[in-house]
Amino acid sequence: MMGEEEIGTIFLRSEIKEATAFLSMSMVIVTAVLVISLFLCWIGAARLRRSIADPLELLVQGAASMATGDLSTQVAVRSADETGVLARAFNAMVDSLRGLVSLISENTRYVAEAMGKLTAASAAMREQALRQEEAVESTAESIAE
Repeated sequence: MMGEEEIGTIFLRSEIKEATAFLSMSMVIVTAVLVISLFLCWIGAARLRRSIADPLELLVQGAASMATGDLSTQVAVRSADETGVLARAFNAMVDSLRGLVSLISENTRYVAEAMGKLTAASAAMREQALRQEEAVESTAESIAE
């Protein structure tokens, strides 16, 4: 309308078949993109699990085993990234602890041997002291007579 007078009428005609075909094709494309996206996310999650979660789980199992006293525990180093560095550090820590426990065991053996020698020497000194006491008493009796 221009001003206040009516110029004409326009009729718009649309084919429903074309709109339905367009919507159907759009739904197929959206569904395909969604399925492909989900598949790629699943692959990405599996790779993250394999590269991060699985090595950390092995470290947790190794730490639990070591906490129960098993110092023969070693964790497999599968990569050179941060988890591999952590696994190598864990294995080095277990080796150090194994060495410390061995050293403590050796020192304990030495202390036990020294204690045995001291006990024997103490018993010998006690016997000697008893003999000397008897000798002093005997001498005192002789002097008293």
